[in-house]
Amino acid sequence: MKKKAIFTLSLIGAFVLPVVTMIPICLYLINNKFSNGSISDGPSQDKPVNPGNPNIPDVPSNPDGSIKYENKVNPITDGSYAFSTYDKINDSINYSIGPTNVPPSSGVESAINLTRGYLYSDLQASQAKRTLGVNFLHSIGINSGTAWILDYKLTNDNSYPLTWYFGTNAHVLDNLKVPNDTITPERYEKNDSTYNTQFVEFLTLNDFTLDQEMGNSSGKYYTRTKINPIDGNNNTRAKTIFIGNDYLKTSPSMYSKTERWQKYEEYADFAVMEFTFDNVEQARLITHNYADNTDNQFKYKKESLLVKQENIKSDNYSIVGFPAVINNPYLSTIAINRPAPVPLEQKRIGSNLGTSPYYNSYYDKKGAFDAALSLSYFGYSYEISKSEFIEEYYLSWGLMYPCDYSHLSAGSSGSLFIDLEGYALGVYFASDERASMGLVQALYSEGFDYQGSFGRYNLEGYDLIDGGFPNQKKSYRDGLIQLYGNNNEFKTNLYPNGINR
Repeated sequence: MKKKAIFTLSLIGAFVLPVVTMIPICLYLINNKFSNGSISDGPSQDKPVNPGNPNIPDVPSNPDGSIKYENKVNPITDGSYAFSTYDKINDSINYSIGPTNVPPSSGVESAINLTRGYLYSDLQASQAKRTLGVNFLHSIGINSGTAWILDYKLTNDNSYPLTWYFGTNAHVLDNLKVPNDTITPERYEKNDSTYNTQFVEFLTLNDFTLDQEMGNSSGKYYTRTKINPIDGNNNTRAKTIFIGNDYLKTSPSMYSKTERWQKYEEYADFAVMEFTFDNVEQARLITHNYADNTDNQFKYKKESLLVKQENIKSDNYSIVGFPAVINNPYLSTIAINRPAPVPLEQKRIGSNLGTSPYYNSYYDKKGAFDAALSLSYFGYSYEISKSEFIEEYYLSWGLMYPCDYSHLSAGSSGSLFIDLEGYALGVYFASDERASMGLVQALYSEGFDYQGSFGRYNLEGYDLIDGGFPNQKKSYRDGLIQLYGNNNEFKTNLYPNGINR
């Protein structure tokens, strides 16, 4: 698989843009190719459950399922190419080329350093227990990211589970290349074995003491566990369950006549890997007895932050990741989205959603933006076949949350973004260092009706965990069904009654 950045690639594999940076670690560069007012609270609506389909909100909606909000959306524009624009004459969206020199949120210092090697709150410690670094080792290098425990397969005898499901970014899990990974075989370049994944390495934190310097992964505070993705019986223990490439029935080309949008599909930067461990001891070591702790497990709301502006709270958002140690990509350290040094009065709190207008595409709703409008210059592509040079191109798509003090560096891609109540809101995938801001792919979107402001285009509704929206092709649950069949015999912690809808 030849990964191709659409933007300038740095020496450790970060995708550096004028504004935004994707954040995997990639130690090889062989055969890569490159290309180039005030905000006020608006009215909101409750979202009653639709008894016919609990995945779809029962509120006034368009034929495509997107919500008809009472307030008319007014996309922010500064008159430049920072945002996608609509050409009424040609009925076409012109994509954004992206802003430069994005200012941070009011009161936030530009390019501020973030905290590494420390945990400051009980919530961060709880996050760290279900967060891990994940490295894909190849014959010519290493690809690294951050993952977190999403789910696990239930056992018939209530023994500790061996099969687990880890969430991360699509651009991180793209680096898993193993035989019999049947969900997305088209991603593998069969004629080039140098990219085969020889080992999957898990990096976990051992000590969760607050306010204690933990250094980096070469020290006593971390454990590195390297496992062959093929077990002793030649079974594939690492599998792709979901990857957000082309996750909708709609496509960017439906809304724009520009050449760039014609050759791209959309992607949500979220993916799920299944991994089966050798034994209970190994599973417990890497998962920190997660299955025994029902108070610290994955949960999310089927409601985005767009629905109710009052849901957005101050000092309320947290990311814990495993970025690389600066200038040494082989080593990692625990890191949080707080400035360094953290003022004493801020140690136990989280960060705020970003309010920079470039990352807010609504006048009356702060802390959210539509990637098609604000981030349509951002994406990636790869070659499927070395011999045929078949290419796939993807644009970042869906609902996004910007967050202050969240520009974690390479290796933190895939970190879970939660609120202080522990609810998962999205997955961190990119950063803007100048703006001291990180960008998060929302796990859930009800959709948004632009009332013709962009022609036929509206923000799609989707649920990356459970699926079920009219224009959604796939989700984590759909991947389980595809792999294990549409029945209720296969059960997980999230689906104790079976994966069948």
